[in-house]
Amino acid sequence: MAFVTHVRKVSRDNGIKTYFPTAAFVLYDGEPNKLGGFFCPERKVLACACKVARQATWLGIMANEYSHLEQWLDGTYPSVKGSSHPEDVFWTWLQGVPRSQHLLLKALDYMKKLEIDCERRTVKNIVKYHLPINLDKYKKQAEAYIHAYNIIQEMRSWPLRGPTEYYKIYGQLPGTLRGAFKTTPRNIGNLIKDMCY
Repeated sequence: MAFVTHVRKVSRDNGIKTYFPTAAFVLYDGEPNKLGGFFCPERKVLACACKVARQATWLGIMANEYSHLEQWLDGTYPSVKGSSHPEDVFWTWLQGVPRSQHLLLKALDYMKKLEIDCERRTVKNIVKYHLPINLDKYKKQAEAYIHAYNIIQEMRSWPLRGPTEYYKIYGQLPGTLRGAFKTTPRNIGNLIKDMCY
């Protein structure tokens, strides 16, 4: 597929290794979480599990991780003043490291901005590369994923299952990818807590 070839070429040209196993999931650095994919600029790896039942699923994940690569290449990661590593603050907080409320809120805001920008880029890439993905469904699932960050703050853990898996959750969202996702509608938040944790 032309898009996969393009992702491999752009990655290779920028010193990023690609890992696209024919598997249901990939692991990040020995972590127990099973992921559909990830982009790690520190390890210089873009990974995507490509043995998902439907091609549209793994292509959407690959397009998303490629969009994170684009963010890294053009330096448009949103910045957080006062913290040089907001992603580290976020992930170590999830592992139980105490963080001040002020620093944590900045890190969570950074993570949401990063994901909002990435999801908007992904939609553009789906259109640009004519990927066989239901765009309306993808945008709703992207909104569910972004809203999950508000619930992660409350639950202090990563969800066991993604809200993108449940139509009952993402089907209620508008699919516009507009706004800053500062708050999550109560009914959506309750569904994420009930179905994903």
